[in-house]
Amino acid sequence: MELIRGLHNLRDKHKGCVATIGNFDGVHLGHQQVLA
Repeated sequence: MELIRGLHNLRDKHKGCVATIGNFDGVHLGHQQVLA
């Protein structure tokens, strides 16, 4: 996971990546299973 603040900080290495907008409040049990 990488935090990018502002579209001006996007680089070529980010092409094809998925982006979300919002507040991250931690990894809950369900998400831990998805990421494992």
